[in-house]
Amino acid sequence: MKIASVEQFHVDGGLKPLGFLKITAACGQAGWSEYSEILGGAGVGAVIARLAEGLVGSDPRDTARLAQRLEAQTRSAAGGLNAQAAAAIENACLDLKARAYGVPVAELFGGAVRDRLACYWSHFGMYRVQGAAALGVPPLRSLDDLAALAGQAASRGFRALKTNVMLFNDGDAPPRLYMPGFGRGAGGPGLNLDDALLEAIERQMVALRAAVGPGFGLALDLNCNFRPAGVRRIAQALEPERLMWLETDLPDPAALAMVRQSSCTPIASLETMLQRRGALPYLAAQAVDFAIVDVMWAGMGESVRLAALAGAFDVSINTHVFSSPLATAMAAQLAAVTPNFHLMELDVDVPEPVRRLFRQQLEVVDGQLLVPAGPGWGIAPDEAALRVNPSTAEAALA
Repeated sequence: MKIASVEQFHVDGGLKPLGFLKITAACGQAGWSEYSEILGGAGVGAVIARLAEGLVGSDPRDTARLAQRLEAQTRSAAGGLNAQAAAAIENACLDLKARAYGVPVAELFGGAVRDRLACYWSHFGMYRVQGAAALGVPPLRSLDDLAALAGQAASRGFRALKTNVMLFNDGDAPPRLYMPGFGRGAGGPGLNLDDALLEAIERQMVALRAAVGPGFGLALDLNCNFRPAGVRRIAQALEPERLMWLETDLPDPAALAMVRQSSCTPIASLETMLQRRGALPYLAAQAVDFAIVDVMWAGMGESVRLAALAGAFDVSINTHVFSSPLATAMAAQLAAVTPNFHLMELDVDVPEPVRRLFRQQLEVVDGQLLVPAGPGWGIAPDEAALRVNPSTAEAALA
């Protein structure tokens, strides 16, 4: 089997632009992966194109050799865009290899230990604040609206959700996301927490807890929007709400360990640590209760190794997903093979045009995602649908 072509597709996803990579063998069999050019990923497609030079004629089934070659080519600028681009290439070749063998990707890594994944409703409320029109749903206007949506999540069988910091204003002013760590809106570059902001965060989580009751899992993602002092105050203030975890990204392992030791609120992190050498200092410092692993960003091979490393420190992993159903299916294969898996991130609010990009659909039953059982990742984009809806500009949440 030899690689005949490498092709990228940039698609308008309504809420955000989507990127897909297709690697086709001379026999006509194709493998797919997904990548993202948002959240600091602008330019990943260009790096993929450069790294893919010379792939034609190679055997896509030699995934270990390929991964080592890509690591060597990017060693002087490891991580970041290079890691994400290499991951996209490796992931597409793994899909192609598994499809050639007629097995799920999980079989290439020892086989699945589970076929159902406990999952949580992610980006809860966030997409409806900024992208209600794309979703075809009423926008959230108040904490009462957010609480009502939480009730709907429980009625649909979900037993957990993760939300982001949203500021609900008095009067007719619409709510807004608090995202200064990504250069959006007020709060940067200081990333400091004041009393008014802390009180707003408390009101949001108190309202959600009241809506879903004591047996429902709640998590809050702070992303990179606060410095350690602010994260510590938030963790301590939210202890009465008994969060599943408080999620944050801090650049210093010792600072994150300090936050964890200062509160009984569990801490989740590491989604931006795309290689083991980045995650190891955090695990060694006992800085996290849950390690977040992203197959789309890190690649399936390194993600399996990251999960195993976390397991050596008796830390469970949660998957990181924020893109299309293909990225979710990729994460599901990791969760299926990982003994120390905890919870699967799931975007429930997906624009209908994005769902129509796929002939197969992911299935959620009683709050559990069924691991796709087909070959490869278990789903693949409809190439004709990708060509119909090209991305021409950054979407609202890019």
